[in-house]
Amino acid sequence: MLEASGIITRDSDVEQILLLDSDAMIVDLIKQNLETEGYDVATLDDADAALDLDLTAFSLIIAETGQIGRLSGLRFVTMIKQNPDTASVPVIFCTDADSEDNIIAGFNAGADDYILKPFSLREMMARVKAIIRRHNLMKRRTAAVAPAESAPANSTNLTIGGIEIDLSNQTVIIDGQRASLSRTELQLLSILAQNPGRMFSRAEISEIIHPGKDPGSDRNIDVGISRLRKKLGSCAPMLVNKSGQGYGLLVN
Repeated sequence: MLEASGIITRDSDVEQILLLDSDAMIVDLIKQNLETEGYDVATLDDADAALDLDLTAFSLIIAETGQIGRLSGLRFVTMIKQNPDTASVPVIFCTDADSEDNIIAGFNAGADDYILKPFSLREMMARVKAIIRRHNLMKRRTAAVAPAESAPANSTNLTIGGIEIDLSNQTVIIDGQRASLSRTELQLLSILAQNPGRMFSRAEISEIIHPGKDPGSDRNIDVGISRLRKKLGSCAPMLVNKSGQGYGLLVN
């Protein structure tokens, strides 16, 4: 049930969705509704064969948890989530496996959502739109502000006031003295230093540091910022918090 037109010929301006399921009736139903919403949908009834595709081209994968050809959907998702190149591709499980253990296994495999059959088409479309919207937002933010650890080795060092950051060696000098920062503290400082004057909300910072994951409590960011500020010494006043805007690194 591979549709070449849905995989080979693509409109780059249209969101691409891969639908993996061996139930032809379900596939046709979901495909028609997704296409009505303006998505380009590729369908496949062999999860193992899907591993040969460029999965990063898809904005979303919708899959059954059970057998889809030679490979189960659950195993397929586990494999792509373990691959750094495809780990960020969003996944929705659409399945009739409704036990608590099944649902937990689905989320543990890396699914972003879990929809039980039979399902409401209106609800499914709403969930699809929400996940793709969130995925695209994270991609834009990650592209705009890459964490220091992903910077190329030849990146120019950053100097902000009395703070010097070597992005390639992951070192920080404050007022001429090397600072001992944790991984999280270094990420926080690098995000702000690469965008001086810009304010970042807690949610934005969480998505940059942990893309695709539950941001958890805003308190975690507050604690990280507080610890970082203590290590900035005389440069601490540069790290500011503006109500309603978030955190930023300002240079007078």
